Amino acid sequence: MRQASKIRVLTLEGSPKERGRIHGETLKPMILEILERYKYLIHLNLQKDPDPLIDYFLSSTNFLSAVKKWAPHLLEEIEGIAVMLSRNSRIRSLKIKSKTFKIRNIYEKNKRKK
Repeated sequence: MRQASKIRVLTLEGSPKERGRIHGETLKPMILEILERYKYLIHLNLQKDPDPLIDYFLSSTNFLSAVKKWAPHLLEEIEGIAVMLSRNSRIRSLKIKSKTFKIRNIYEKNKRKK
């Protein structure tokens, strides 16, 4: 991976699933942090647990079937990323909890300043 100014550039080759695995392995900490930030923002704005909301969205829409039909290569790549993100899930969950705590603390401090 190379970094041009502040933008990181990751060059991927291979099948969609192979590209996803490389992407997930190389950028795992960054991807997990982004996912947790999105979940935290969902919780913050809707005051609900984000996991059931995400499950509801996936089960009540044609999102996955549309992706399978119109962009199956993207779905394969995302599946490859997911495989790499799910490795060492116990360690990951500990890191996520500490990062979420840090994000909440930063948010609360900024909220009090206003």
